[in-house]
Amino acid sequence: MQKSLSRCLVRTLLPIAVAVSGCASGPPPGPSAAELAGQNAKVILVAPFNIVSWLPPELEGSSRMVSDALVDHLEAHGKTVHRVSFRAGRDLWAASMKEVLSSGKKSHFENAAKVYARLIGEQINFDVLVVPSLFLQTAKMRNMVAKWDGATQRMVWHGDAIKNRTQRHDSQTGTVNIRAASIFAHVIDSEGNTIQSKRRGLEVIEHMQRTITRRGGISGNDEMKWDVEDDKPPINDIEMIRAGVAAVVSPFLPEEVPTVAPPIP
Repeated sequence: MQKSLSRCLVRTLLPIAVAVSGCASGPPPGPSAAELAGQNAKVILVAPFNIVSWLPPELEGSSRMVSDALVDHLEAHGKTVHRVSFRAGRDLWAASMKEVLSSGKKSHFENAAKVYARLIGEQINFDVLVVPSLFLQTAKMRNMVAKWDGATQRMVWHGDAIKNRTQRHDSQTGTVNIRAASIFAHVIDSEGNTIQSKRRGLEVIEHMQRTITRRGGISGNDEMKWDVEDDKPPINDIEMIRAGVAAVVSPFLPEEVPTVAPPIP
Protein backbone atom coordinates (compact mmCIF):
# COMPACT_ATOMS: atom_id res chain seq x y z
CA MET A 1 0.00 0.00 0.00
CA GLN A 2 2.83 2.35 0.93
CA LYS A 3 4.67 1.66 -2.36
CA SER A 4 1.50 2.24 -4.39
CA LEU A 5 0.92 5.55 -2.64
CA SER A 6 4.52 6.63 -3.29
CA ARG A 7 4.26 5.78 -6.98
CA CYS A 8 1.00 7.70 -7.18
CA LEU A 9 2.58 10.78 -5.59
CA VAL A 10 5.52 10.61 -8.01
CA ARG A 11 3.19 10.41 -11.01
CA THR A 12 1.21 13.36 -9.66
CA LEU A 13 4.11 15.61 -8.65
CA LEU A 14 6.43 14.97 -11.61
CA PRO A 15 4.43 16.99 -14.18
CA ILE A 16 4.10 19.80 -11.64
CA ALA A 17 7.84 19.82 -11.01
CA VAL A 18 8.59 19.90 -14.72
CA ALA A 19 6.15 22.77 -15.24
CA VAL A 20 7.60 24.75 -12.33
CA SER A 21 11.12 24.11 -13.59
CA GLY A 22 10.18 25.39 -17.02
CA CYS A 23 8.68 28.54 -15.55
CA ALA A 24 11.67 29.12 -13.29
CA SER A 25 14.11 29.06 -16.19
CA GLY A 26 12.30 31.97 -17.83
CA PRO A 27 12.90 33.28 -21.32
CA PRO A 28 16.37 32.95 -22.88
CA PRO A 29 18.73 35.82 -22.02
CA GLY A 30 18.86 38.69 -24.45
CA PRO A 31 21.99 39.98 -26.18
CA SER A 32 24.78 41.37 -24.03
CA ALA A 33 25.82 45.02 -24.09
CA ALA A 34 28.71 44.15 -26.41
CA GLU A 35 26.43 42.22 -28.75
CA LEU A 36 23.96 45.10 -28.86
CA ALA A 37 26.77 47.50 -29.69
CA GLY A 38 27.81 45.23 -32.53
CA GLN A 39 24.29 44.99 -33.88
CA ASN A 40 23.82 48.76 -33.83
CA ALA A 41 27.23 49.77 -35.17
CA LYS A 42 27.31 50.78 -38.81
CA VAL A 43 30.66 52.54 -39.24
CA ILE A 44 33.74 50.99 -37.62
CA LEU A 45 37.21 52.50 -37.59
CA VAL A 46 40.35 50.39 -37.20
CA ALA A 47 43.30 52.17 -35.60
CA PRO A 48 46.88 51.36 -36.63
CA PHE A 49 48.32 48.36 -34.83
CA ASN A 50 50.26 48.94 -31.63
CA ILE A 51 49.63 52.62 -31.01
CA VAL A 52 49.24 51.63 -27.36
CA SER A 53 52.09 49.13 -26.97
CA TRP A 54 55.44 48.38 -28.56
CA LEU A 55 55.33 46.17 -31.66
CA PRO A 56 57.88 43.34 -31.43
CA PRO A 57 60.35 43.49 -34.35
CA GLU A 58 59.54 39.87 -35.21
CA LEU A 59 55.96 40.85 -36.03
CA GLU A 60 56.57 44.09 -37.92
CA GLY A 61 56.06 42.41 -41.29
CA SER A 62 52.89 40.63 -40.19
CA SER A 63 50.69 43.48 -38.98
CA ARG A 64 49.29 44.23 -42.45
CA MET A 65 48.15 40.64 -42.96
CA VAL A 66 46.40 40.62 -39.59
CA SER A 67 44.90 44.06 -40.25
CA ASP A 68 43.51 42.85 -43.59
CA ALA A 69 41.94 39.82 -41.92
CA LEU A 70 40.38 42.03 -39.24
CA VAL A 71 38.90 44.42 -41.80
CA ASP A 72 37.60 41.51 -43.89
CA HIS A 73 35.86 40.05 -40.84
CA LEU A 74 34.20 43.35 -39.93
CA GLU A 75 33.06 43.92 -43.50
CA ALA A 76 31.72 40.36 -43.73
CA HIS A 77 29.28 41.37 -40.99
CA GLY A 78 27.97 44.20 -43.15
CA LYS A 79 29.91 47.01 -41.48
CA THR A 80 31.41 50.02 -43.22
CA VAL A 81 35.08 49.93 -42.22
CA HIS A 82 37.73 52.65 -42.47
CA ARG A 83 41.36 52.36 -41.43
CA VAL A 84 42.95 55.24 -39.58
CA SER A 85 46.27 55.98 -41.29
CA PHE A 86 49.45 55.11 -39.42
CA ARG A 87 50.66 58.70 -39.12
CA ALA A 88 47.28 60.14 -38.10
CA GLY A 89 46.64 57.32 -35.66
CA ARG A 90 50.02 57.72 -33.97
CA ASP A 91 49.88 61.52 -33.86
CA LEU A 92 46.37 61.60 -32.42
CA TRP A 93 47.26 59.01 -29.79
CA ALA A 94 50.32 61.05 -28.76
CA ALA A 95 48.13 64.16 -28.56
CA SER A 96 45.61 62.23 -26.45
CA MET A 97 48.24 61.10 -23.97
CA LYS A 98 49.65 64.63 -23.76
CA GLU A 99 46.20 66.06 -23.01
CA VAL A 100 45.55 63.43 -20.34
CA LEU A 101 48.86 64.11 -18.61
CA SER A 102 48.42 67.88 -18.75
CA SER A 103 45.01 67.52 -17.11
CA GLY A 104 46.55 65.76 -14.14
CA LYS A 105 44.83 62.44 -14.82
CA LYS A 106 46.64 59.11 -14.86
CA SER A 107 47.89 57.92 -18.23
CA HIS A 108 45.55 54.94 -18.32
CA PHE A 109 44.17 53.64 -21.59
CA GLU A 110 40.62 54.46 -20.52
CA ASN A 111 41.45 58.15 -20.03
CA ALA A 112 43.40 58.47 -23.27
CA ALA A 113 40.74 56.55 -25.23
CA LYS A 114 38.11 59.16 -24.45
CA VAL A 115 40.33 61.93 -25.81
CA TYR A 116 41.38 59.78 -28.77
CA ALA A 117 37.77 59.07 -29.74
CA ARG A 118 36.94 62.78 -29.50
CA LEU A 119 39.88 63.84 -31.65
CA ILE A 120 39.11 61.25 -34.32
CA GLY A 121 35.41 62.09 -34.16
CA GLU A 122 36.24 65.68 -35.06
CA GLN A 123 37.48 64.41 -38.42
CA ILE A 124 35.17 61.49 -39.24
CA ASN A 125 31.89 60.17 -37.86
CA PHE A 126 31.99 56.63 -36.53
CA ASP A 127 30.14 54.30 -34.19
CA VAL A 128 32.92 52.04 -32.96
CA LEU A 129 36.71 52.15 -32.93
CA VAL A 130 38.88 49.02 -32.75
CA VAL A 131 42.36 49.56 -31.31
CA PRO A 132 44.41 46.40 -32.00
CA SER A 133 47.88 45.32 -30.90
CA LEU A 134 50.15 42.39 -31.71
CA PHE A 135 52.40 40.97 -29.03
CA LEU A 136 54.48 37.91 -28.24
CA GLN A 137 53.35 35.31 -25.76
CA THR A 138 54.85 32.12 -24.35
CA ALA A 139 52.89 29.08 -25.47
CA LYS A 140 53.05 25.85 -23.52
CA MET A 141 53.67 22.90 -25.83
CA ARG A 142 53.10 19.32 -24.76
CA ASN A 143 52.94 16.27 -27.03
CA MET A 144 53.46 18.60 -30.01
CA VAL A 145 50.36 20.67 -29.17
CA ALA A 146 50.86 24.34 -28.26
CA LYS A 147 48.27 26.24 -26.24
CA TRP A 148 48.13 29.96 -25.36
CA ASP A 149 45.58 32.75 -25.03
CA GLY A 150 42.66 30.52 -25.99
CA ALA A 151 44.36 29.19 -29.14
CA THR A 152 45.55 25.66 -29.87
CA GLN A 153 48.00 24.69 -32.60
CA ARG A 154 49.30 21.24 -33.47
CA MET A 155 52.99 21.39 -34.30
CA VAL A 156 54.78 19.40 -36.98
CA TRP A 157 58.40 18.37 -37.20
CA HIS A 158 60.75 20.08 -39.64
CA GLY A 159 64.05 18.69 -40.85
CA ASP A 160 65.21 15.10 -41.20
CA ALA A 161 62.60 12.41 -41.67
CA ILE A 162 62.34 9.30 -39.53
CA LYS A 163 63.66 6.21 -41.31
CA ASN A 164 62.91 3.36 -38.92
CA ARG A 165 61.00 2.44 -35.79
CA THR A 166 64.00 2.77 -33.48
CA GLN A 167 63.94 6.52 -34.07
CA ARG A 168 60.37 7.01 -32.95
CA HIS A 169 61.45 8.10 -29.48
CA ASP A 170 61.48 11.61 -30.94
CA SER A 171 57.98 12.41 -29.67
CA GLN A 172 58.29 15.57 -27.63
CA THR A 173 57.68 14.84 -23.96
CA GLY A 174 57.19 17.16 -21.04
CA THR A 175 56.32 20.81 -21.50
CA VAL A 176 58.29 23.10 -23.79
CA ASN A 177 57.98 26.87 -23.91
CA ILE A 178 57.64 28.18 -27.44
CA ARG A 179 57.02 31.71 -28.69
CA ALA A 180 53.70 32.61 -30.23
CA ALA A 181 51.91 35.68 -31.56
CA SER A 182 48.70 37.01 -30.02
CA ILE A 183 46.34 39.87 -30.75
CA PHE A 184 44.76 42.23 -28.23
CA ALA A 185 41.86 44.46 -29.24
CA HIS A 186 40.17 47.31 -27.41
CA VAL A 187 36.70 47.95 -28.82
CA ILE A 188 35.41 51.39 -27.83
CA ASP A 189 32.40 53.51 -28.75
CA SER A 190 32.40 57.00 -30.26
CA GLU A 191 32.79 58.55 -26.80
CA GLY A 192 35.76 56.39 -25.88
CA ASN A 193 33.88 54.07 -23.54
CA THR A 194 35.11 50.49 -23.53
CA ILE A 195 32.73 48.00 -25.12
CA GLN A 196 35.11 45.09 -24.62
CA SER A 197 38.80 44.29 -24.35
CA LYS A 198 40.07 40.86 -25.26
CA ARG A 199 43.15 38.93 -26.36
CA ARG A 200 43.52 35.81 -28.47
CA GLY A 201 46.34 33.66 -29.79
CA LEU A 202 47.12 33.86 -33.50
CA GLU A 203 49.97 31.55 -34.46
CA VAL A 204 53.14 29.98 -33.09
CA ILE A 205 56.18 31.73 -34.59
CA GLU A 206 58.69 28.92 -33.98
CA HIS A 207 58.93 25.28 -35.05
CA MET A 208 60.55 22.06 -33.95
CA GLN A 209 63.64 21.26 -36.05
CA ARG A 210 64.88 17.66 -36.06
CA THR A 211 68.40 16.58 -37.02
CA ILE A 212 69.36 12.92 -37.42
CA THR A 213 72.96 11.77 -37.70
CA ARG A 214 73.07 8.45 -39.53
CA ARG A 215 75.38 5.92 -37.89
CA GLY A 216 74.73 3.08 -40.32
CA GLY A 217 74.68 -0.60 -39.50
CA ILE A 218 71.67 -2.76 -38.80
CA SER A 219 71.08 -1.53 -35.26
CA GLY A 220 69.48 1.69 -36.45
CA ASN A 221 70.74 3.58 -33.39
CA ASP A 222 71.08 6.89 -35.19
CA GLU A 223 71.69 10.02 -33.14
CA MET A 224 68.76 12.41 -33.17
CA LYS A 225 68.57 15.96 -31.82
CA TRP A 226 65.84 18.58 -31.89
CA ASP A 227 65.78 22.31 -31.39
CA VAL A 228 63.35 25.23 -31.57
CA GLU A 229 63.89 27.57 -34.52
CA ASP A 230 62.17 30.71 -35.83
CA ASP A 231 59.49 30.54 -38.51
CA LYS A 232 60.09 32.67 -41.60
CA PRO A 233 57.78 34.50 -42.00
CA PRO A 234 56.63 34.33 -38.36
CA ILE A 235 52.91 34.50 -39.24
CA ASN A 236 51.57 32.97 -42.44
CA ASP A 237 48.64 30.66 -41.59
CA ILE A 238 45.68 32.67 -42.88
CA GLU A 239 43.12 30.30 -41.36
CA MET A 240 44.56 30.71 -37.86
CA ILE A 241 44.76 34.47 -38.37
CA ARG A 242 41.12 34.63 -39.41
CA ALA A 243 40.09 32.52 -36.44
CA GLY A 244 42.11 34.73 -34.09
CA VAL A 245 40.69 38.06 -35.25
CA ALA A 246 37.16 36.64 -35.26
CA ALA A 247 37.59 35.48 -31.66
CA VAL A 248 39.15 38.71 -30.42
CA VAL A 249 36.17 40.86 -31.50
CA SER A 250 33.61 38.38 -30.20
CA PRO A 251 30.98 38.75 -28.74
CA PHE A 252 30.87 42.31 -30.16
CA LEU A 253 30.48 40.51 -33.48
CA PRO A 254 29.85 36.77 -33.85
CA GLU A 255 32.82 34.63 -34.75
CA GLU A 256 30.83 33.00 -37.53
CA VAL A 257 30.69 35.02 -40.72
CA PRO A 258 27.10 35.30 -42.01
CA THR A 259 26.43 33.43 -45.21
CA VAL A 260 25.10 35.41 -48.13
CA ALA A 261 22.42 33.76 -50.22
CA PRO A 262 23.23 33.67 -53.95
CA PRO A 263 21.26 36.14 -56.07
CA ILE A 264 18.07 34.86 -57.64
CA PRO A 265 18.56 34.55 -61.41
